[in-house]
Amino acid sequence: MENIIVKKQKLRFGYNQDTNVYDYVIQYKNSTTPVIKTNGTVVNTVEKAPFEVIKVSTNTNATAEVVPDAEFTAILTKYVEFYGSFEEALKHIEEFADDEYSIFRTQSNGHGISGKLAYRKVYCT
Repeated sequence: MENIIVKKQKLRFGYNQDTNVYDYVIQYKNSTTPVIKTNGTVVNTVEKAPFEVIKVSTNTNATAEVVPDAEFTAILTKYVEFYGSFEEALKHIEEFADDEYSIFRTQSNGHGISGKLAYRKVYCT
């Protein structure tokens, strides 16, 4: 038997690093087996963060007025593409995880902040 220590060094952008060190035991099978396999799971969580929008209204190049109480809905783009449109994806919003969509409103200053969303492309309307 031989112990092997494993720690993931690189991961895809948009994921949090799993900092655990895993200890696996590899057992000798026989002299004709060149590769000995073992199973293990390393879990990296998707980064989550809110984003901010500023809603303004203007018909000219002059200073724009902010728009309070404007509602926005953000849905991960993968669902918009899967269902063919934002409107169709919106019909399935109850099926999505909490970090896959956000419904939020702008405040009196026109700024609105979404809930924490999984790091992915988002479609917002």
